[in-house]
Amino acid sequence: MFISIGQERRAAQTLGTTITPLLAKGQIEKAREHLYRYELLSGNINNAGDVIKGREIYYYVKGNYYFLIGNLDSAEYLFRKELREGKDLNNQIAKYANLAYALNDSAYSLSEMQNIQKLQASYNYNHKKLLAEQKSREAERAWLILALVVSCAIIILLLFSKRYYLFKKAALDYRLKNADITTRLRKMAKSNPPVQPGLEDWKQLRALVEREIPDFSRILNTEDHSLSDIEYDVCLMIRVHLLPIEISRLKKCTPSYVSNIRKSLLKRVYGKAGSSEDFDDEIGKIGN
Repeated sequence: MFISIGQERRAAQTLGTTITPLLAKGQIEKAREHLYRYELLSGNINNAGDVIKGREIYYYVKGNYYFLIGNLDSAEYLFRKELREGKDLNNQIAKYANLAYALNDSAYSLSEMQNIQKLQASYNYNHKKLLAEQKSREAERAWLILALVVSCAIIILLLFSKRYYLFKKAALDYRLKNADITTRLRKMAKSNPPVQPGLEDWKQLRALVEREIPDFSRILNTEDHSLSDIEYDVCLMIRVHLLPIEISRLKKCTPSYVSNIRKSLLKRVYGKAGSSEDFDDEIGKIGN
C-alpha cells in the first residue's frame, strides 16, 4: 500500500518486522533480501551502519540472521551491541528484572544480618516484629514488581500506538486514492482529449475529502489565508494523490501554473519557502 502511493521509504521500514518470522520459517534468502532493502531504503541506518536511536532491536534481528548462517562472530558482536545500546522492550524487561533481583537479594542479605545481630544481643526476639518486617519486604517487592509491570505496559502501549498510527494513515491514503470519484477524475485526465469534470464531480470530490478529513477545509481556510476555488480544488486533488500533470489537464492549465499555485500556498498557508513537492508533503499530513 505504501509503494502504491510512492512512499518507498515507509514501505522499506515495514520490512524490519518481517525478518524474524522469515528466519523462523527458514526462509534465509528472503530474510537476507529484506535486511538489505531495510538498510538501504528505510532511512533507519546511518552511513556508519548504526541504527537510529530507539530502533536498537534491529541489532538482535540481524544478529539472529548471522547466527543462523553460521557467522557466529558477527552474531555475538550484534547481540552484545543490542544489549549495551538497546532501549527496546526486551532489554528494558531484562534490565529491570536484573535490578529487581539485585534489590531483593540486597534487602534479604541486610535483613538476615540484622536478624543475626538481634539474636546475638537478645534471645527474647519479638516474633511479631519479625513478621511485620517480612510483610514490609513483601510489600516492597510487590511495589517493585508493579512498577516493572506498569513500565512494560507503557512501553507496549507506545509501540502499538505507533503501529496503529502508521496503519491508520496508510488506510486513509488508500481510501482517498481509490475512491470512485478519484478514479473517475484520473480517467478523465488520461482521456485524449481530457474530459473536463462537471460541477457534480467537484462536489463529490469535496464531499469525499471533507468526510474523511473533517478539518481539511478549516485548516486551509482561515482569517489569515482564504483560498480561491481553484486553489482549494488543487489542494483536494493533491490530497487524493492525483498527479500534478493530471491536475493541470483537469483544470485546463499548464503544469507550471499548478506548480506556482502549490509553491504560493506553501508560503501563504504554512509560512515557509520551498518547492511544490514540499507543499504536497504538508497537504499529505492533514488528517494523519
